[in-house]
Amino acid sequence: MKTLAPTRRNLPGAHENSGTYPAHLPGGQRWLLHISATALLHTKSDTALKRWGTAPAARIGRKKAKSAIARKLVTVLWAMWRRRTPFESRLPISQPAVKAA
Repeated sequence: MKTLAPTRRNLPGAHENSGTYPAHLPGGQRWLLHISATALLHTKSDTALKRWGTAPAARIGRKKAKSAIARKLVTVLWAMWRRRTPFESRLPISQPAVKAA
């Protein structure tokens, strides 16, 4: 039985965060994000983003971890575009920085 009362989604000014990257991205861009996330998971280099994505992969599954990495890439790219700054990879805290000679 349908109710006539508005649901949370239909209330004016209500915003429901579904936890996914924007659906308004064209399919080609979403595909590229997933390809990038897959490449990041399969790379041999140890990056903070790869560690961030592989940690929950055993718990939530590889497909969901790949989607989480794609969403994180969107967040990073959006922040870079908004601030007009290039990407700067930060060294993990456990590794000391190499001093220039």
